Amino acid sequence: MQHDVDVLVVGAGPVGLFLACDLARRGIAVRLVDRNGGPTDLSKALGIHARTMEAFQDLGIAERALERGLPIPSATFHSHRRQLGRVRFERLESPYPFLLDLEQGQTERLLMEHLGELGGRDERNCALTGFEQDEDGVTASLEHGDGRRETCRARYLVGCDGAHSTVRHALGLGFAGESLQANMLLADVMLDWSIPYNEVIIAFAGGSLLFVAPLASGRARVIGDLHEDMEAPDLATVQAMLDERSPVAARASDPVWITNFRISERQVERYRERRVFLAGDAAHIHSPAGGQGMNTGIQDAYNLAWKLALAVGEAGARGLLDSYDAERRPVGAQVLAQTGRMLRTAQVANPLGRFLRDSAISLLMARRRVQKSITRQLSQLAVEYGGSPIVMTSWHHAHQGLQAGQRAPDGPVVDARDGARTTLFEAMRGTGHVLLGFGAGDETGPLLQAAEAAVERHGSHVRALLVMPGEERPPAGFSHVDPGGKLHGLYGASAPSLYCIRPDGYVGLACRPPDIVAVGRYFARIFRSD
Repeated sequence: MQHDVDVLVVGAGPVGLFLACDLARRGIAVRLVDRNGGPTDLSKALGIHARTMEAFQDLGIAERALERGLPIPSATFHSHRRQLGRVRFERLESPYPFLLDLEQGQTERLLMEHLGELGGRDERNCALTGFEQDEDGVTASLEHGDGRRETCRARYLVGCDGAHSTVRHALGLGFAGESLQANMLLADVMLDWSIPYNEVIIAFAGGSLLFVAPLASGRARVIGDLHEDMEAPDLATVQAMLDERSPVAARASDPVWITNFRISERQVERYRERRVFLAGDAAHIHSPAGGQGMNTGIQDAYNLAWKLALAVGEAGARGLLDSYDAERRPVGAQVLAQTGRMLRTAQVANPLGRFLRDSAISLLMARRRVQKSITRQLSQLAVEYGGSPIVMTSWHHAHQGLQAGQRAPDGPVVDARDGARTTLFEAMRGTGHVLLGFGAGDETGPLLQAAEAAVERHGSHVRALLVMPGEERPPAGFSHVDPGGKLHGLYGASAPSLYCIRPDGYVGLACRPPDIVAVGRYFARIFRSD
């Protein structure tokens, strides 16, 4: 059967929009539909972490996100009006060492604009009502707001349609987990208090929680657990919560949104069913603690897009699409566990338990190594795919450098052609794999040979970026200079080394010394061999 599109994406929230953008820039014919009439008018998910900002940079929209959002450098913990410690995002080793406050509606509009620039659009008031799949594709039934019905034939379908996903229900996949008893308040209000405007506050009082985050609009987001099982909280409820739990005097006014919600912790049993995939809330839902939900969903999309693009072009290896579930489902499970622990820690009711919690937070926050670990986890820079079936490490000697499956770090480089100073992330921006080679000393022959052989075989999908340390012009064949050797240090490249950086910014292959055979074995896991 003829296909109308390559990929049908259901759900035009941040996850579906990011996926559509990433596919469109790779030349994939994508159709994005959503049953709602337009982007949300509510703030909803509002924290964009560093790893997501790096994905935005690769997509080409990071600067526009910064123009519309509010960078938040730190978050402070309090208990019964006593400060316990501060988490400092500004120490992150990323081009974006902060949490960016950007309301979900603004994120959606930004992605919609970019999708339009790429030649695509999101179709609203268009609901998926069912689908069937076969060996060659998926036939989806769609119903428009005016009652018109149609079928759409796609090679693949991706459900980014939220916690009540039509796609997940149609697949009949289990969504195991539990619904928590806590009744939570959420309010966007004007807030008059003495705390700096660009700081997040997490405060404990008794067995209760207060979370306050600034909004770029000038208001503040207030979240807390309700003592009573009320279904219609109001401004007086918000004020009472602040009076009880805020570390300083605070007065709330001018609310634009007050609601309550309950937390569920659930994950789908698998992220892929033949030609249909799930991403974002359709695959995992959990506590809002740590602002992980939207960020995890966007990283799902970032992981999936390049693999789908290779599959559509019939260039992907047989097991490549299976690696989406193998890599992202463990991450989703980890996020569920982490956010659940954070919520339960905040709600400790026993006085001894609260004392131990507060003491532990005070002690741990004072340690720089612990700070680094916490911020890397929250910002999702620590996510790695070391157990993935498609990553590979080839060390001929003991080595403590960067490993396959870890995120590739950034650093300054100088273009050897014109002396322009840039960053590694900017130099690597694109839609294919990058063979990142590090020269050291005079033994550069094997590195150049391995890179040349890979580019010659996979040139439409692979390019080489070869870096030498120092300040002087590098030898022939090297494209960049690493001034001061910072990148060589970050990658552990004290000797000639070769890394293959995947399109989603992770190390697919770590190879030292450079080995043509190892590079070929790695790419056999990625590309189809004819």
